[in-house]
Amino acid sequence: MVPEVTLRKISLILILLLFVQCSRGYHGDKPRVRSAEELKLAGMAQKLEDKTNNLVKQAPSELSSNLSGFAENAARFNNASQRFGPGSLEARDAFDKLFFQQTQLDQTITEKDYPKLITMWQDIKQDILTIGKQLGYKIGG
Repeated sequence: MVPEVTLRKISLILILLLFVQCSRGYHGDKPRVRSAEELKLAGMAQKLEDKTNNLVKQAPSELSSNLSGFAENAARFNNASQRFGPGSLEARDAFDKLFFQQTQLDQTITEKDYPKLITMWQDIKQDILTIGKQLGYKIGG
């Protein structure tokens, strides 16, 4: 049998080792280095958000409620692209919602109804198609 004093010493040493190990803090994985393509897509997401915000500012009041949700999804896509990378699940989910809203708004924003906004809208649509193709979506022609 092991004397009680030895057990106390061993348990005290184990507690001290555990304390020392925990006091160093969590050293998780190093952040992943992004490729040049990912950085380019993240920059495109930022520009898309900026263009969307400009469109919302210039839109008439009857269209601003529809565009505010679109702008929010553009901001979410940009945020997820910057934080997790443009190919992450979070960014792809935000892009899916953004693309869906773009197809819905495409029926609303027409040259006949909003001639001042149509060039900005077509530019935003082209950016979305470009980002989608670079993410691997099979969209467009």
